Amino acid sequence: MKFNRNSRNALLSVVLGDGHLGKGGSGRVLHCAAQKDYLLWKVAYLRSEGVRCSDVTYKNNSGFDAYYTYINTTKWGKILRRVLYKDGYKNIYNRKLLNRLSAIHIAIWYMDDGGLSQKKRNGIVYANELMLNTHTTKNNNQVVIDYFDEVWGVRFTQVLNRGHYRLRCGTKEARKFLGIIREYVSQVPSMAHKLNIKS
Repeated sequence: MKFNRNSRNALLSVVLGDGHLGKGGSGRVLHCAAQKDYLLWKVAYLRSEGVRCSDVTYKNNSGFDAYYTYINTTKWGKILRRVLYKDGYKNIYNRKLLNRLSAIHIAIWYMDDGGLSQKKRNGIVYANELMLNTHTTKNNNQVVIDYFDEVWGVRFTQVLNRGHYRLRCGTKEARKFLGIIREYVSQVPSMAHKLNIKS
């Protein structure tokens, strides 16, 4: 099978977050049992774009129930592996790669690595905080910040967390960000809480 632009971008989107590409270019995506519906949704999306995936299979993951799929790729998987893992770890902070992302790809990234919480004062919510857990350097994060600002009109900042930096935004920007991806996140029941922004 020859990958086209859609299938290449679909593969990229699942590798940005929880997915992993091996040295041969094939991938694996693993989720806990509570997120089985999300993995099934991912597999359906990948297959709709022409990416070959194995059926979702149960795995005892160090004592925890989990499910996984294998992704069978061609030459593109090997190329993407070389681009992403140049220094031995995943490096997604590449503007050319980021420019390939559409709303559904950003939704997958957020469902994998993002979250939404509320700040309260005297039991009353006064602000929302949306995080995208990039956990990298300031310089790498700035590439992502510039991308979201220039392409999607969403302004993130970055905050220190456990020795690395991650992206954050408040209520106003979170509403804009969620407006971009809501259509896709709302299709996955286990991810509905990530849309639960409050006044």
